[in-house]
Amino acid sequence: MSRSALALVVASLACLACLACGAGCHLADSPEPPACDAGSHPNNGHCTADGVAAARITIRPGEGGAACSVSPESITIAASAVFELMNEDGVDHVVDGADGQTWAAVSAGQLSPLIGIRKVGRWAYTVSGCAKGGTVVVE
Repeated sequence: MSRSALALVVASLACLACLACGAGCHLADSPEPPACDAGSHPNNGHCTADGVAAARITIRPGEGGAACSVSPESITIAASAVFELMNEDGVDHVVDGADGQTWAAVSAGQLSPLIGIRKVGRWAYTVSGCAKGGTVVVE
């Protein structure tokens, strides 16, 4: 393979890698919060609209070495509403729906991005490291 052909292959692979990563392709997360537009504020690396009322589920550390817990165990929201998870535990947690789909990864001491479920029903979830999860009821 000629030197110019090899350079073309390397450049093409670099372009494909950039396209695959999109805007979120970074070697390390920025320690600075994002610059948000007026009417929004930084929240766990994302911009969240000010004044958005969200139901909150709290992940609490277990006592005496016990597994973490969630509170409340069930919340009820409208199909147009959102909720968030507050991780008061000292370790990161992943929240998954009963179908295995990840709802959020929540770092220790942080809020999740806002989560919305549009389909009416009862949606069970689990929290990694916790003895049991909870339920989101959408009306």
